[in-house]
Amino acid sequence: MDYMKSWVGTMADDGGRRVEAALTALRRDIVSGVLAPDAPLRLMALSKRYDIGYTPLREALSRLEATGLVVLQPNRGYRVAPVSLTELEDLEQARSVVETALLEDAIACGDLAWESGIVAAHHKLTGAARALTREGRAIAYGAAAVPPPLTPPLKGEGDDRAHPLTSLPLEGRDRGWGSQAQPARKILGDCPAGEGNGVAAWMEAHDAFHQALLAAARSSWLKSFQRQVSEQLRRHHQALLFHPGMGKPTGEGGHDARTQELLRQALALDHHTQLMNAALARDTPSALNLMRAHVQFTLMVYRSVAAQGTPGEGGAHR
Repeated sequence: MDYMKSWVGTMADDGGRRVEAALTALRRDIVSGVLAPDAPLRLMALSKRYDIGYTPLREALSRLEATGLVVLQPNRGYRVAPVSLTELEDLEQARSVVETALLEDAIACGDLAWESGIVAAHHKLTGAARALTREGRAIAYGAAAVPPPLTPPLKGEGDDRAHPLTSLPLEGRDRGWGSQAQPARKILGDCPAGEGNGVAAWMEAHDAFHQALLAAARSSWLKSFQRQVSEQLRRHHQALLFHPGMGKPTGEGGHDARTQELLRQALALDHHTQLMNAALARDTPSALNLMRAHVQFTLMVYRSVAAQGTPGEGGAHR
């Protein structure tokens, strides 16, 4: 009897591990854009791709449906959730509300460990930026001036060097998304398929910095919602820049001049440096204004990108 209980327990643990493996792999590929918006998620293809059985895949897809990354449609089965500019605007508004609330509480409650975590995360972000620049995958500013900050520098801040980075996951843009994505390389740098480790490291560092800013906040519910919104935003940003029909660059020259300039300003590291300095100085009004400006400027960039995707329209196709 004890043997049977042990065997049943082992099987249950193994099944749980397989579900978690499927969940992790699917979430990673959906958020990074490897699995494009509205792409079908057929069990046979997924099982072959991830070497996981149908049962754990069904459970993983059901969980992802609850988070909004996957949809289940009658007669169509599971598909990656679609994206739209309208939904992006909604997500950015939600991000602004949630992250400003969390940041205000974090500044009020943060201790020395919180401050140290922010500084360490910013240092890691800077290192990831420099690594991308050395690898030749970042935007080439050349002799261009440093993009202007969103607001005047804080007193005593000094000069901050902008790092030509992207906060967008690029790994999936050459796999299954078609040749329409190629002109975007002229704006966001060259990162051939299978060589996205530097970009992935930047993404991890970028997300870790924002998490560090909010780490001292007390609301676990708001933090959970913030992580869900962040995942959806990464997916929408990926689609708007690289998915055919959504923010497709204009012609072979890439994005137009206005969008290029907006991208250069949005991808500069100095915005994050200003946020760090305001948080460490416990300057709550400045920190909240910087966070709101950061979100609104990001939204302005993607409105400009999306406007190029559909002539005469706002760019959203759903």
